[in-house]
Formats: sequence, structure tokens, C-alpha cells
Amino acid sequence: DIADFKTIRSPPRAMLHVAETICIVFGKKPLFVNFVKIVESPMFLINLKSFDETQLSEYNLIKLKDYIKDENFNPEYILKMSKFASVLCKWIRLIYQIFTIKST
Repeated sequence: DIADFKTIRSPPRAMLHVAETICIVFGKKPLFVNFVKIVESPMFLINLKSFDETQLSEYNLIKLKDYIKDENFNPEYILKMSKFASVLCKWIRLIYQIFTIKST
């Protein structure tokens, strides 16, 4: 499913938003080309597993909040397009939730 996602030239908006949020979390400009580079890295899964949500800046948290508020940024909706994107959406939402809980 990762390979399918990377080969899409013009992903649907919801999938593009998942790609952009992954870029934001990993400190890259939110562009699809940057997302492809991130997921092609042999360290990608390790980076997901070991990600420390305290690394998120307030600025990036605000950026993520805009995506999180979008009604189409939910795993069930995105699953209709891509299982891989759906899993990443769940991960982003979890990281955001953990960060906001720890911040309070």
C-alpha cells in the first residue's frame, strides 16, 4: 500500500492532508514530494515508533490542529482511499492527542 500511495501523481485532498501532516511532524515543508522522501527512508517505521511528541513545536501543533479539525481528516473516511494513509492519519491524531494532554 505504501508503494501505491507514492505513485499517485495527484492524491485526493484527504490523502494529501495526511502526507502534509507527516511532513509537518517530521519538520519538512508540507509538500507531497517531501512526504514521499520521508516514507522512502529505511528509517521511516523506526522514526514512527520512536517519535517523541514533545519534539513538536507550538507552531507545528497549531498547523496540525487545522488538519485535525477537518471532518475528512479521519481514519474511517481515508480508509476508503488508502489503508496506509488511514493508519498514518490515526498516528497523527494520536500524536496530537498525546501532545495536547501532556500540555494541560
